Amino acid sequence: MVDFGTAVTFDIVSGRRAYIGGVIAPGLEAMTNFLYRRTALLPKLSLKEPRRAIGKIDNPGDVVGSRVRLSRLVREILTQVRAEQFSHKKVHVVATGATRD
Repeated sequence: MVDFGTAVTFDIVSGRRAYIGGVIAPGLEAMTNFLYRRTALLPKLSLKEPRRAIGKIDNPGDVVGSRVRLSRLVREILTQVRAEQFSHKKVHVVATGATRD
């Protein structure tokens, strides 16, 4: 199961429903808050879906960058989990999480 929240957490469970382990990574809001706090000129970013990939004043591209980084991170972690634990088995991924406006 992948839970998208302040952190993105992965809970890996066997086919027999035994807990194998987990992974914790920063969530989208944590990434964008980090950018806001650590950069001098970047405004507080909205987490709304961007209209364009290239950022402008009304659509900072860093949100797109954060979304792309997060999706690649999730994809890579799932790839590694499959390779380590389930190389020849069917894997079911359940994603959950709350959205905030």
